[in-house]
Amino acid sequence: MSCASGTPQNQRVKLQLEQLVGASPVQSVGRFDVQFGLQIENTSTETVTLKSVELTQIGTGSYTIRREARSGAGDHYAFNQSVAPGQSAAVSFWVHAFQNVLPGTFGASEPVTLRALVYFESPSGQFHQVVQKVLGQFDNQ
Repeated sequence: MSCASGTPQNQRVKLQLEQLVGASPVQSVGRFDVQFGLQIENTSTETVTLKSVELTQIGTGSYTIRREARSGAGDHYAFNQSVAPGQSAAVSFWVHAFQNVLPGTFGASEPVTLRALVYFESPSGQFHQVVQKVLGQFDNQ
């Protein structure tokens, strides 16, 4: 028996996480909101439905994702987006954040690393996939 982990046969969807709106180059220290986008490409032979995304930050960065006041390992964002076989779809969501450093200082452009646990439903059952992304903070990254 061979291991198929990471092969296209084992991957029902392809995921791409992007930061759509982040801190501005003149962002002051404090609270602000970040918009993320998730691109989903359905490579399976059945319709899949995106149900939720659990987002967590790995390490430090120029900003920190702010946790909601509820318990749990990460913050969940609910969806009900169906994607037909061979099709793609995109969703976006806003997250509260806290800018850690002053603009123009050391660390102001430090990348932010995120991990998204993405939950789906399909006719053959529920499944999840993980996507991790290092997000540069300004155009030159």
